Amino acid sequence: YVFEIANRSYCDLIGRQDVIGRPVHDVVPEAVRQGFVALLDTVFRSGEPYRGDSVPIEFDRGPDQPPERRVIDFIYQPLTDKNGMVTDIFIEANDVTEKIEAVEALREVNEAQRFVHALSENLRDLDTVAAVMDFAAHALAERLGADRAGFVRVGPGDELDFSAGWNNGRLPPLTGRVAPETVSRFGLERFRNGETLLVQDLERESRPGDGRAGLSPAGIGVPVMRGGAWIASLFV
Repeated sequence: YVFEIANRSYCDLIGRQDVIGRPVHDVVPEAVRQGFVALLDTVFRSGEPYRGDSVPIEFDRGPDQPPERRVIDFIYQPLTDKNGMVTDIFIEANDVTEKIEAVEALREVNEAQRFVHALSENLRDLDTVAAVMDFAAHALAERLGADRAGFVRVGPGDELDFSAGWNNGRLPPLTGRVAPETVSRFGLERFRNGETLLVQDLERESRPGDGRAGLSPAGIGVPVMRGGAWIASLFV
């Protein structure tokens, strides 16, 4: 298959401009790897058009760059001679990545709203703070696919009270009261300032003697503030 014509939009989509007269497998080898040329073979043999809707494809953007994922609608339309033999295949492709991303974002927002509404309805029937926190931690962990979630309350001297939480058994539970050094000075300062603490690799980011090491591969802590003061944190 050799490119005979190609407009600027198509060339921009595939990230190549010098395509006319060149074989498809030379211009977009990633299309071969992902099965798009095999579809051309099917259309050429059958004489039937092929339509793809919201199909993901990864384009190579350079030796030092990661592939770029796009989503396209496309059609392979066979062109025939007077004897009905396929001589060419017309390709029309539309980049619908932004539309699909917008639809997915809206779906996620709707799902999040349904989750919050359902959580609120379930919490309404609980009569203790501990029951509310335990239920909310369990629901949030399941929602996020996390191994552990819970709440830590701040006591006198910034003593941390892990009195509510849930875990699926893959990580050790966090219970009881611990000294503030367990979180690290950096973490405490972020919480006191009302800032979220994100740890992507706890083993690598911990220092020798740091009590956090081994607690979890990664995690996030969100402070709960009242009157400008840190009173608790939600952790996942």
